[in-house]
Amino acid sequence: MATRDSSPSLSAPLDPDKAFIQSHGRLPRPLEHAAFDPFRRAVLKVPTWVSLLQPLCAVLLIPLRLLVAVVATLLSYLLVLVFGPPVTARSVATFSATPLPAWRRAVCVFATKLLARALLLGLGFWTVRGRDAPAYDHAAAQKATIVSNHSSLADPCLLAYLYAPAFVAKRKVYMIPGIGRVGAAQHAFYIDRLNGSGLSVTSKMVERQNLVRESQVPVPPVCVFPEGTTTNGQHLLKFRTGAFVGGGPVAPVLIRYRYGWFSPTYETVRTPAYLLAILSQFANRVEYYRLPVYHPSAEEKEDPALYARNVHQLMLEKSEEAFGHALVHSESNFVDKIEYHSLVWGRKLKPGFRLTNDR
Repeated sequence: MATRDSSPSLSAPLDPDKAFIQSHGRLPRPLEHAAFDPFRRAVLKVPTWVSLLQPLCAVLLIPLRLLVAVVATLLSYLLVLVFGPPVTARSVATFSATPLPAWRRAVCVFATKLLARALLLGLGFWTVRGRDAPAYDHAAAQKATIVSNHSSLADPCLLAYLYAPAFVAKRKVYMIPGIGRVGAAQHAFYIDRLNGSGLSVTSKMVERQNLVRESQVPVPPVCVFPEGTTTNGQHLLKFRTGAFVGGGPVAPVLIRYRYGWFSPTYETVRTPAYLLAILSQFANRVEYYRLPVYHPSAEEKEDPALYARNVHQLMLEKSEEAFGHALVHSESNFVDKIEYHSLVWGRKLKPGFRLTNDR
C-alpha cells in the first residue's frame, strides 16, 4: 500500500507576503500610510493659458538658462583648478581637507558663490530673499556647522551662495561635470547613503568640524541636511545625529519655496520632468531665515540624539515665525521614501533591501 507524501509540493508557490517579509523585514504599507506624507507631491491644476505659454517659455528660457549655467560652471571650475587645493580620488574618498592661504581660499569662495548664484538664476530664481534673526552672527555661523531643512535641488545652491560650505552629498554629485570639482575644492563629503560606512563619515565629519573651529586659516564650514533626504517642504523629518556627534555649535537655516503652478520641491518627481518644468517656469521664489548659532549644553554634547532633537524642535518652532506656516514633525526617513517611490512608480524593491528605520 502506497504511503502519502506529507512533504509540501516543490511546485507550490511561496506565499508572496512571506517572501516579501523574508527579503525586506516586514510587509509593505498602503499608499495612504502616514509615513509617506512628507513625500506626497502637491499637484495643482494648471490653467489652460499657462499650459499654452509653457512651451514658449521653454523654447526661450531654457537655452539662455543653460548657457548661464555652463559659462558659470566653466569659469568656477577653472578658478578652483588653478587656485584651489589639489583634488585626487583618494582625497575625495577619504574626505581629507587641505587648508589654503586666505587669498586662495577667498578665490574658491568667490568661485563657489558665483556658480551657486548662476545656478539659482538658471533655475529661475531671479531674486533671493531672506531674513536673519536679531541675534544672528554671520562670522560665528562660518565657524559652526550649517544645518537646514531639505526640500529642493536648489537648496545646495542657496546655501552655497550664502556660505560656500563643504556639503555632505551623494557620491554621484561628484560626477557632475564642473560642479563636483568645485564642491571638492570646498572639501565636500561625497558619500554613498546606502552602502557607505556611516561611522567613518561621522568620524571624519567630527574631525572637519574641529578643524573649522580651530584652524587659524579659513576652512569652509560643514553643511548638513540632517533629514537625510528631500521632502515636500511641509514637513521636517527626524534628524540624523551625524552633524551633532562632535558637540560643536550649529547654525540652523530654514528654507521655503513659494510657487504658482509647479513646486520646486523634489520629493516624488522624476528628474527629467522636474528639470524641464522648473526651467520652463518663468520665475521661482525662495526665501530663507537664519537662526542664531546654537551652542549645545553639556548634556547635549554628551547625547547627540538629544542635541539633534532639540535643534529639530527649535526649527519647528521658528518655522512659523519665519514663514507664517509651521513645519510638521515627521519620524519618516530615506528608507520610507524609497518604499513610497516603489509604490508610486511601480518599482520592485531590490532583494535584501531592508525596510527598517535604522538608517
